[in-house]
Amino acid sequence: MINPATGMSIKPIEFEIDENGCFNCTSHHRITAGYHQMTRNGKEVLIHRYIYEQCFGPIPNGKVIMHTCDNRDCINPEHLVLGTQQANIIDMFNKGRGVRP
Repeated sequence: MINPATGMSIKPIEFEIDENGCFNCTSHHRITAGYHQMTRNGKEVLIHRYIYEQCFGPIPNGKVIMHTCDNRDCINPEHLVLGTQQANIIDMFNKGRGVRP
């Protein structure tokens, strides 16, 4: 697929739906943190953030996109919510995914 604005190739985003309704990305590589990444307009972006912006609009400065399903592979817009880094950390600990110092 070619982007008409830049003439550059765009890799389609592909996913598989699991039993939890997660749209698990299968088309793009993961970065060290475990999130899928792609290139848009010459810039590396996290796919879940890109999907959120396409569905709901820009992400305000200082905000993060949280996965209600706790699945880093998931790009289902219904599982992505806007939050703060503090809320994300609290959610992580409340769900037993963090290690307290």
